[in-house]
Amino acid sequence: MPEPQQDKTRQQGIDTGSSAQRAARVGEFRNAPTPLGKIQAVVNRYPEMNWLTGKTNATPAHVSESEPGKTIGETLFEDTPKADLTEFNRTAVGILTLDWILKGNYDAFTACQKPETKLSRDSFDQLQAYTKRILPDDEAVDAMVTYMVINDLGKINSVVEDIEQRTGLQEVDHDKVLLAGLEAHPDISPSYQSLSPKYKEMIKKGLEAKFNIGQFIQGENVPASLEGLPGLDKESLDFYLLHALTDIAGAAGQGVQNGSAVMTEPTYYGFQSSIGSLEGLAQGQSVTQVYDSYLAKRAEPLGLDIADPTQRAVTRLSCMIRASDQQQATELMDIFQGLPTNTKAIIEKELNKTGVDDGHATLLYYSPAMLNNLRAAYEKTGDTEAFRNSLQDGLTTMARVFQEARIAVKGREGNGVYTVMVDNLARQATEDPQSLSTKEIKLSPVGEDAVASLEDQPEVDINKFPRIESLTQIPGKKVATIGMGGGSDAIQAAMVGKLLAGADKTPACVISIRKGKTSSQSATGAIGEERTVQDHGGEIASGVYKIKPETTGSGRFLENIPAEQIPTYLVVDDGTEQQLTEKIQAALTDVGGIDTVISVDTGGDALNSTTGQDIAKATPDQDLRSLQAINKLTGVNKISCEIAVGVDSPPNAEDVLSTAKAQFYGLKPEERDMVLDQYRTWHMDGSDRQRYGKTALAWQAALSGKVGYDCLPLPSEVVLDERNPWNPYVRITAASAGMFFMSTDSHLNAINK
Repeated sequence: MPEPQQDKTRQQGIDTGSSAQRAARVGEFRNAPTPLGKIQAVVNRYPEMNWLTGKTNATPAHVSESEPGKTIGETLFEDTPKADLTEFNRTAVGILTLDWILKGNYDAFTACQKPETKLSRDSFDQLQAYTKRILPDDEAVDAMVTYMVINDLGKINSVVEDIEQRTGLQEVDHDKVLLAGLEAHPDISPSYQSLSPKYKEMIKKGLEAKFNIGQFIQGENVPASLEGLPGLDKESLDFYLLHALTDIAGAAGQGVQNGSAVMTEPTYYGFQSSIGSLEGLAQGQSVTQVYDSYLAKRAEPLGLDIADPTQRAVTRLSCMIRASDQQQATELMDIFQGLPTNTKAIIEKELNKTGVDDGHATLLYYSPAMLNNLRAAYEKTGDTEAFRNSLQDGLTTMARVFQEARIAVKGREGNGVYTVMVDNLARQATEDPQSLSTKEIKLSPVGEDAVASLEDQPEVDINKFPRIESLTQIPGKKVATIGMGGGSDAIQAAMVGKLLAGADKTPACVISIRKGKTSSQSATGAIGEERTVQDHGGEIASGVYKIKPETTGSGRFLENIPAEQIPTYLVVDDGTEQQLTEKIQAALTDVGGIDTVISVDTGGDALNSTTGQDIAKATPDQDLRSLQAINKLTGVNKISCEIAVGVDSPPNAEDVLSTAKAQFYGLKPEERDMVLDQYRTWHMDGSDRQRYGKTALAWQAALSGKVGYDCLPLPSEVVLDERNPWNPYVRITAASAGMFFMSTDSHLNAINK
């Protein structure tokens, strides 16, 4: 049996490209009497076929059941692990489907297909006529087989490394990797080198278009993905499309080899519809018009109208999950409408973006595989609601990736496509489907695009910390609480005061520290406004305002909320530490007689190191200045309080808290009820679009008993704002429900290490 020795075969080369030799290659393949013999001939004549048995970044598609017995790859390469034969077997079945089409072998092509979706004889005859028109002779067939065996070179690890070393290219799309290799170093493929100039150019033109018809058929890509097609001549386009069809036809070949499990009647309908729509480019239609034409064709039998943004999104999702009738589309719509508001809003927005004239549209590469793999995994467990449950989890995962992508491209100029490879997530959907809901999603940049992965987020173990049994243990009698980051921190600071009031302490005041310019959206959507305060109760010192219930101000102004119940001050931080200490002291003096100052941070970002090279992983400058300024106060106890740890805390939060000698306080049931009731009274529970805070909502979720990732009811306009999109997804843990107390000095020492 042949050995998968990539480097050796790449040095050997193959026959030169004479007509007689092409005919011999094609004849050996097509005249072999068995499928195994045909693929053996391809292995002998096209060395790249051998390379597909090495380590590859295989397409993460799932096949629930395999045929009994060995696959062709397992038979030819007995010592190669089955997992390393995935792309080989898919390519082998794609080549077999080409042979069955050319020979008119309908029975072989459809042998594995279910009766209800089986490709019709009429469709097969159309497919055969279409194929023979594009491949009229041995030279064309040889070029097509070559295209098929080199198509996945961009997935072969050794080839990718070779191309990266030679070109410096880093790319998530394997087609772009292949194009770069063929353009700069065509010797990477001896089969390609043997082709006539005509077919070399046709293959390159197809790759240069940077268009993936499989993505188009599945509703996976976006209108801007078609922008490379208008300059492509019809002959090259037809050749590319036929290659794509055979690639799709063999997509399940790692498990099913007695026919094409994928090119059924619904799939062929999608392929025909796509070709019909793409012809509009030659008639002068824009890429958006062509895309919409195709989507409308897919929507019609599903009873959907793509003019409606929700129905357009559901049409694309229907294509992704291969929904073939109106009943499935209706069920999908019902599932979609039942998602949390922000999950639905994110998906709807992203699946309606074009990338042509509305900024960057995100393409989640392999998202259909992820959705379908999840469903297969749920069905395998015997889940009677596998369709619904897998889609709920899958769509939530899509929304989480979409939002991470939107944050990643924040500020990127112009229009275009931002591709996020989610193949890792698609594999996990098969291997460990629960991980999609329990792990953090991280995007790693690759060139102008990104790769998504799942990572374990360390959880703060509350059992490792000494407990505060009662808030009466907090030192002092008369207490001032300070929201270090203003806004939501100030609301939680006021809440700490109310909890302390229940422990026989006197909450004397709340102080909110704000930057001189706004850093999040105001009621008008503005960012970076000068900090202003209107209708205040007096500027008791420069930049220190006494707040009344009727006070208003720039930015997301929340300080007037607790002012009805407790003296509240707003301190404007001008960036000078010493002046900030003096301003805080002015507020404390105005109240008088303070024993203890508690600086409150929510979410845990103030647990980040102050010395991190990555500014995104450092303690926010305002929190740091607040801590340093508070620590310089004299004559008072200085304590730090962390609430809702885990929302935006660093991975080493547990170590930082331990170093700071933090103590944990778990709220008693009556305290939890009081806090939740007070948030409702203040309309900080998601019921008022003008009153919101991410950490406030996360703390409420934790106090309500939620665990795992939760989609917070933030205003959708904030979540969808492209200038500063908020991520509504947070992971709730046991630590998120409680409060950590430590001395301010030890807090600073811990984050300065």
